[in-house]
Amino acid sequence: MAASKPAATADPPKQEIGDFEPCVWGDFFVTYNPPLSQSSERSMRERAEQLKDQVRALFENGNDRSVADVVTLVETLERLGIDNHFHGEIGTALQHVLNEEPEFRASSSHDLHVAALRFRLLRQHGFWVSAGNIYSLKFKL
Repeated sequence: MAASKPAATADPPKQEIGDFEPCVWGDFFVTYNPPLSQSSERSMRERAEQLKDQVRALFENGNDRSVADVVTLVETLERLGIDNHFHGEIGTALQHVLNEEPEFRASSSHDLHVAALRFRLLRQHGFWVSAGNIYSLKFKL
């Protein structure tokens, strides 16, 4: 018996890599252009600078603020992760906190929180504060 050769075809059939359905979204995300208000990097940078100036203004009024307000502001900036924009202002504010003698009421648990926060922030930022300093604070009765 003679072996028969298959008939030659001009183009071999294309093989599919997988049997995937076409995407429901089409090419929407490939060709997406955000609205002009979102894409304006310059306007976002200007807004960020305005907000930084507002925070700096809070530090400039620091001499009028209590120790509790200053340490709470510093802690809030650190928790938000934006304290790196205000190193100078935080250092100056903590120097002021270190030099100021806070007065506490013996019956307030908020004052204990402020004393502990003051101690932690000062130590964390490189200011030397003795542990005995917490116990020698002046308490109003």
